[in-house]
Formats: sequence, structure tokens, C-alpha cells
Amino acid sequence: MQEIDFCAAQNLKNSPLPSCLKGLQQNLNRLKNLLNREKKRMKQQHNANRKNRTRLLIQCGGLLSKSGLLETFHITQGDDLQAYENRPKALQLLGFLISCFEGNEFDEDNLERWKSVGERRY
Repeated sequence: MQEIDFCAAQNLKNSPLPSCLKGLQQNLNRLKNLLNREKKRMKQQHNANRKNRTRLLIQCGGLLSKSGLLETFHITQGDDLQAYENRPKALQLLGFLISCFEGNEFDEDNLERWKSVGERRY
């Protein structure tokens, strides 16, 4: 099969159209690369946020353990608090935490008092 030169066939060799198309293709490639870099950056940020959240949740679990609340509600290592059989333990702990949260004033005096109590256990 014979290759046809579209520009020659359309008498466009001296036309600005082929260079315009080349410029548009370069702009398209540049924008695609920019989009890919932005997607990668967003994914990295999402992963960093997820790791930070996981770390915070693990630290909060450690504080719950240090406080003695886990033993109080008979929550032991290996308990899956999302499992049906452990749901009552999770609900009791959550209810306790909500009651404490709703029943307290979060002013500077209380925050300082709780800090000093925490320093004795930490």
C-alpha cells in the first residue's frame, strides 16, 4: 500500500496548519504530564493523611489502655470491637466516653486539672 502525504495531497506544505497541530499536540502532552503529576501528588497527600490518621488512632488506643478503661470494660488484646460478640463492650466504652464528654466543661481549669492527672499516669 502506497503511503500518502496528506499535506502534499491537500497542498498544505506551506500552510500554518501542520505547525499549529504540532503546537497543539505539544500543549496536550504538556497538560497530560501536568495532570499526571498532580494526580500523583494528590495520591501521595492522601496516603500521608491516611497514615497520620492511623497513627493518631493507634496513639489514642494506647492512651485508652494506659487509662485503665479497657480493663474496666473487659476489653482484652485480640478483641475485635467491630465483631458482633464484642459489640456490647464497644457500646459501653463509647457510652462512657460520650457521657464524660457531655458532662464536663472544657475550660482552662478543667484542662489543666486533667493534664496533671494524666501526667501521673503517663
